Amino acid sequence: MNSSILKNFIVFEGLDGCGKSSQVKILANHLENLKKKVAFSCEPTDGPIGRMVRDVLQHRIKTTPKALALLYSADREDHLFNVHHGIFYSTQEGRFEISDRYFYSSLAYQSVNVDYDYVKEINSFPSPERTPPLASIATFPLLLNP
Repeated sequence: MNSSILKNFIVFEGLDGCGKSSQVKILANHLENLKKKVAFSCEPTDGPIGRMVRDVLQHRIKTTPKALALLYSADREDHLFNVHHGIFYSTQEGRFEISDRYFYSSLAYQSVNVDYDYVKEINSFPSPERTPPLASIATFPLLLNP
């Protein structure tokens, strides 16, 4: 991972359905009430590369686990550095960027089927300003037979 810190970039990570998107919206509303400029996004993104990732996840496109890891990394590169809507440029303008997922998800999910060091290497991106050890981890009880 890149050792640089991207100011005004806040990331929520967690399992599917644990409430990340809800927390992103709550924080965005709070910051907006403080008159801060805020944008939020998610990974995979809604851009062309992110849509391809979603197609793989929904089994409309078949590929290898390594290719999927590379697609996630390419989507993240575009998410950060696209000159028209990239997080890097947005935060430089003073906007708070809040993301539902970032490279930590790749480390967790893609390294199940791809070598962890390789996944780490292709995800050498700036760290968000607010993330572990400052990240909030929410846990919820698992109800097997309610």
